[in-house]
Amino acid sequence: MAVAGWIPDFGHRLAQLDKVAQLGTFTGLTVWLGGLFFPEAYITATRQAVAHRMSWSLETLDLRLELEQEGDPTAFSVEGLIIEGATWRDDRLIINDGESVSVGRSQVRWVHSENQAQRKTRPGYVNLPVYLNGDRSDDLFTVDLPFSQNDELLSVVRAVCLTAGGVPSA
Repeated sequence: MAVAGWIPDFGHRLAQLDKVAQLGTFTGLTVWLGGLFFPEAYITATRQAVAHRMSWSLETLDLRLELEQEGDPTAFSVEGLIIEGATWRDDRLIINDGESVSVGRSQVRWVHSENQAQRKTRPGYVNLPVYLNGDRSDDLFTVDLPFSQNDELLSVVRAVCLTAGGVPSA
């Protein structure tokens, strides 16, 4: 990243940290994943918090990313996500001509899944990587997202993914 882009990016990161530092509680907090210095640690902390609160084993938790949904008190709100190579419409991904599309506030949830067979990719879903930013050098995690019919194989060919580096609107 060039210095001309790094300075504003760093300013947005500091603004997020300042906002978080002034909060008395983290309930209802929306986090810009790409603006964290260690977003993987945040995802790990959410997993540990759910496991502790629900008395579940860490190994039995599966990550769910619910795009453009928010308000679940047991979920963690995130913003600044971008879909590359697809569009989110009618609660599913649809292949586009390679454009990057910003996603509204979304939520990360951890669900309990004792049965290993349940943990495989669900029919009608495709497992997609979520990268820190558009250069795709740092992967954060993968998620299963629903795809429109017949687009599952195209998602791999077109390298559809999500990135967390989009600066959220103020």
